[in-house]
Amino acid sequence: MAAPYWYGMTDDDDRDAGGACLLLPITGFVHARRWLARAAWTTWSVAAIEALMLLAGLGAGSPPVVLAGLALVAVQAVLPFSMREALAAGRAVRRPASALVVLVPSSLIVTAIALAPVPDHGVALAYLALLAAIVIFVGSRARRALAFVTGETARAEEPVFLGRWLFGWPSRPRRSPAVSRPAARGWWLAAGVAIAALLAHIVLFESGAVRVGVPVALYLLPAGFAIHRARRHAMPSAGQSRRADSRAPVLILRSFRDDAMNVERGARWRGWLRLRPTLEEIAAHATAALGPPIAIGDPSEKLPPLGAARDYLADADWRGVVTALIDEAALVILVLGDSDNLYWEFATTMQRRDGRAVLVVLPPLARREALVARWRRFAVANAAILGPGFPGELPASPVAGFFFCRRQAVLIAGGRDGSLAYRLAIGLFAALQADGPETAAALRSHLAARLPSLAIVADAG
Repeated sequence: MAAPYWYGMTDDDDRDAGGACLLLPITGFVHARRWLARAAWTTWSVAAIEALMLLAGLGAGSPPVVLAGLALVAVQAVLPFSMREALAAGRAVRRPASALVVLVPSSLIVTAIALAPVPDHGVALAYLALLAAIVIFVGSRARRALAFVTGETARAEEPVFLGRWLFGWPSRPRRSPAVSRPAARGWWLAAGVAIAALLAHIVLFESGAVRVGVPVALYLLPAGFAIHRARRHAMPSAGQSRRADSRAPVLILRSFRDDAMNVERGARWRGWLRLRPTLEEIAAHATAALGPPIAIGDPSEKLPPLGAARDYLADADWRGVVTALIDEAALVILVLGDSDNLYWEFATTMQRRDGRAVLVVLPPLARREALVARWRRFAVANAAILGPGFPGELPASPVAGFFFCRRQAVLIAGGRDGSLAYRLAIGLFAALQADGPETAAALRSHLAARLPSLAIVADAG
């Protein structure tokens, strides 16, 4: 059995190390962020549909009315970006929010007026009424979410921490020019051809040159597949990524069988143009602002997946390379697994880093029973490292991951479905590591100033 990771601590360190786990329930923030994101996407979707309808009715409608509608739609599409930037800076967004409340129905009304001369205007008006109903429903939920975030911002001593955590734009890793490969360019060309063909079909159909309706799926599905393949072909290796970005890397460790794990339930495809994200993609995106995300790749894969940049190692030397990466990394993120290799990686990470800047993320398994079994095996196999206060049974709270402050495990609970719980949990961990609270007392003080309503539960077991 491996030695406890806090082997070298002093008596002063022990005073801060309680036996029970701490629980950070961020579920309220996840809910608010989810509805604000849905409101933004609804606004952009409605704006795009209105723009297409206005352009389609340009010949039959009044050009001044159509241009006025397009102007309203353009402003409507820009406002969510400005609101997000304001929220990320901890500023109030009452004015842009009020402007958006006025603009959305106004643009719908102007679009209805512009489409009135069109022969099938009844169908168009019914469609606009459906859009209005969707906007009202999503907008009402978003209004409550915005009120929650605004109240949190007003109470926080340092609201910028809250804003950047919830709404900051993670910077993308800088990539080497060497990743521009012919295969990637070929797939990008194929995607462009598919989208151009769709636009040409729409123009020809509206002009009456063709009578066959626009089979959108037949164009967008190949375009989405081509974009996905192009991005995979353009993925840099870990060496290329580190040469392009000199910062300390973010190391992601996991079992190879968890590589393709879908975070969001349902079909693998989200919409037409992109796949649902994997847990590794979310971790890589959430930590890219701190350093280039890297991982060890499965030697059997023919094409690297999206997420962390990979290097492929021979079986004989992988432990030495992983140990060196653990020492160099700014953060280490492990996906909770039950393989002997992952147990060795966890023990090595905790011992060499004294538990600092190490996050263990729970995989989004479809069956809770499977996650409970994996948690039990992990807790038993690493009991000496986790300490006596670590729960042997998976808590009832929807835990997304956990890290350590001295001897205390800190569990982050954020919800059971969707990717936002993982994004915010990993983002909160990364933000806390950047600010540096290393003890439970410092963590409590830090959160009290920045997230005042986040009540820390002292016994998460």
